[in-house]
Amino acid sequence: MTEEADQLDCSAIILDGSAVSGNSIGESKGTAAGSTLRDLELEEDEWARASANDFVGDDVQAKFWEIYASGPAHQARRPDSSRGRYIRRCENDALLPLPVFDFRLAKKPAPRYTENGELHYSNYFLGDKRAEAMGDALELLPVHVTSISMTDTGMTGQGSAAVVKGVVKDDLVELNLSHNKVGVKGYMKLNAVLDNAALHLKVLNLANNNLGDQSVTALVRALLKRCTLTTLNLSHNKVFHSATILGELLLVKSSLTSLDLSWNQIRGEPACHLVQAMVENNTLLDLILSDNSLGNSGGADIQLATSLLENKTLKRLNVSNNHIKGRSIFVFVDLCTKNSTLERLNVGSNPIGTAGVEAILYAMASSSMKCEWEVADCNIDIQEYLYSHTYCTGPYTLDLDDRSDVFVLKELLTMYAQNRLVLSNVLHDGRPITLPKGQLPLPPTAKWEKGQVPNHGKLSFLATQDEESCPDLHLKEAPFQRLKQLIGTSFALDDYKKMTMIKILADGFCVTVKQANALLKLFESTTCQAEKASAAVALIPRISNSEHHTIDDENYMGSPGPIGGVFFEDKDNDGKIDVCGDITVLVGLTNLSQIEQGYVEQKLGKWIAFNPANPTGFYRLNMSNFVDRRIMFCLIEANAADRKFRMANKLPDVSQFGMNNGFRNARYNHKAIVFDSSWSLPRFGVLEFDFVVTRRPPHGAIPITDAAFEQFFKEFKAIPDMKLVGLRAISNRYYFTARHAQRLMEYFSPYEKLNNVVVRLEVFVILLGRIVDESNFNDALSVLDSSSRKKLIDRVGIVQVFNPISPCGKYELNLAEHDHRYVASILLQLAHAEEGTLMETVLDGKDVPDMLKEWGDEADIPTTGAFKCKFMTTNRCHSIMQLQENSVRRRISATLLFKPNELGA
Repeated sequence: MTEEADQLDCSAIILDGSAVSGNSIGESKGTAAGSTLRDLELEEDEWARASANDFVGDDVQAKFWEIYASGPAHQARRPDSSRGRYIRRCENDALLPLPVFDFRLAKKPAPRYTENGELHYSNYFLGDKRAEAMGDALELLPVHVTSISMTDTGMTGQGSAAVVKGVVKDDLVELNLSHNKVGVKGYMKLNAVLDNAALHLKVLNLANNNLGDQSVTALVRALLKRCTLTTLNLSHNKVFHSATILGELLLVKSSLTSLDLSWNQIRGEPACHLVQAMVENNTLLDLILSDNSLGNSGGADIQLATSLLENKTLKRLNVSNNHIKGRSIFVFVDLCTKNSTLERLNVGSNPIGTAGVEAILYAMASSSMKCEWEVADCNIDIQEYLYSHTYCTGPYTLDLDDRSDVFVLKELLTMYAQNRLVLSNVLHDGRPITLPKGQLPLPPTAKWEKGQVPNHGKLSFLATQDEESCPDLHLKEAPFQRLKQLIGTSFALDDYKKMTMIKILADGFCVTVKQANALLKLFESTTCQAEKASAAVALIPRISNSEHHTIDDENYMGSPGPIGGVFFEDKDNDGKIDVCGDITVLVGLTNLSQIEQGYVEQKLGKWIAFNPANPTGFYRLNMSNFVDRRIMFCLIEANAADRKFRMANKLPDVSQFGMNNGFRNARYNHKAIVFDSSWSLPRFGVLEFDFVVTRRPPHGAIPITDAAFEQFFKEFKAIPDMKLVGLRAISNRYYFTARHAQRLMEYFSPYEKLNNVVVRLEVFVILLGRIVDESNFNDALSVLDSSSRKKLIDRVGIVQVFNPISPCGKYELNLAEHDHRYVASILLQLAHAEEGTLMETVLDGKDVPDMLKEWGDEADIPTTGAFKCKFMTTNRCHSIMQLQENSVRRRISATLLFKPNELGA
């Protein structure tokens, strides 16, 4: 045998996956074995027929390298095949032939080829030359190819075009050439291939290829002629002016459902042209415009939201990192409340500020908006308008020719119609006007008439919360779950922003204990104690079903004994009575550490000593403090409820200044003020005042028994400190008698003071609305000295301690105060009806012997001056039933001592 035959004997030559021994080759070359030329041709035909299994089998890599190792002389004799052609092309170009046709389905870590015909070469550097060799060989590939992904393979347009050209055009539906170096020049070569009528691509991804406007314009022009795409990704390609022609693509009827234009330079007029096309587009489902500059100039962000009001197909929109500000968010909120098609909106990484967050939270909580929002990495601390602590309040100057300001005005007018806001000092182009309730701004083209909301010019006003008419907003469970998900997913790793979002939410809505605990569970880090505790501080005053809110004054009749066996409970056994500082335990918050609980108690301050169900007392409130403001809102709400009760039952006005409210002796920054209709709650400064609820215990209210009081008194004396805090905290759960109040007052020394107030006096103020036998007030008042009595009358008003059943006594009345004049009129009526006698009458230091002649009726009573007198009756009574049926005293007593449910008893 020859040397050549020996070499062939010792080697195995692999032809397109078929192994042939060296002996058989030797026999085929020698005619002595009896083989004919026809036999050789048939065998070579068999070698030429490579199958898909030759490329996807487990030994494909070994076969490839054996073909390459067999040498050029033997490769040249092989029939033309994809691997053979690829190897020869690489050798001609002096390239190392990489195993690009290793299509093993079980290849680790991930297969390069899938059974669905998908080719993947992500992060596999090829370069143009090797890509051209591969593209040349793809023509002979025996496997089915429907998708090519060549992300970050180092190709320009030349290599990309060669790859696409080599694939069977009818089969290819998805092409991903992202993160390559196609560029402007390279794209022209690629465009010639993509323009092939035989190509029916569905997905085209050219992201991060530095295409520029020229290349994008060429691509879109081709798509305008024939578009088979459903998905187009042109992100990170310096798109600016070509956004205009992209808008034209959206105007035509096409199959395009997903468009990604993120990380470009889309802004100004081209951006506006692009987004305006969304009005007529009816195919796009996904639009990604993140990392552009829609909000910087031209108002494209607002134009986009306005266009989508009429769009009925888009489901997902991403406008993150586009410099979109709070006022523009109002437009997007309006979009989401009206457009039921949009399912997801991403506005993350935008400076939306507090106003934007508030708008989103309010819309999600109070409307039927189904759209899911994403606000990750947004700047939510900045304030675009001079907002106060309450949503949408503050001074406004709106340009009605600016669409975003129109939407801001629409939101404010909606809240105005719901009695949540009061709009004052309204000026239109410098002239005062009145904004009608229930109307919204007219369209820009409509003609404005007097009495309507203007649609052009400048509109300025002050928006303040309507404290009395604005009801508390409660979170329903479904909106709450969406809000919790928004906060948890958007700021998963940012506990400070979670805290900020919860504070904004708590500022506008009440929550249940369960909802508050669910929000606090969002703080999972072990280093977020301060943020978690701050969130708890914001939530506790807004918990609607806490211990302070479980008693309904209209229906609750009291308990003769301790509820739960004890009056003052220590649930967590920490040695501290729950109602005397353990506020987190009292309201039912869980999963707060001792450190966090201590922080909460420190920050809540006055709220621990405040009972919304029994708020009568003295207050000094800092209006810039969240907790103090919340206390003020609770008092305003209690005042409105008390006023409504008195008006509904036609009870007389017994307030200090005749305005039927419970605020007395008010001072703002040490200056005397009156809480009249013109007064609005300030955002800063210190308010000092007394507050009194005039509502009496209901008819049939059950005081605690004497035996139960002894247990109460024993537990009360055992409280180490904060006794008055504990007394006020449980006061709404029980009713007492005047004798019980006297015993509690006598426990303290007549000289003992707290915050410069006699403690005995403070005990009576706390129990004022809980004593069932008002006719025996004098029993409790007997333990107060004369100065303390005067202080009591000044704080709660003389009518609250006046006994119309037995009005005998001495009186010192300031006629400048409405309630004092009212008592004077009562005494005058009784004297005129001869049911008592006015004696020792003195007006402004001068004796008036015949006061009945001077004051013929109530109208004659002066509105100023100091009036002193002594009043005596012929018969002393201890109950209203002892008074004559038609007597003036009985009628007055029935009015002043009116008890809820008494008429129905």
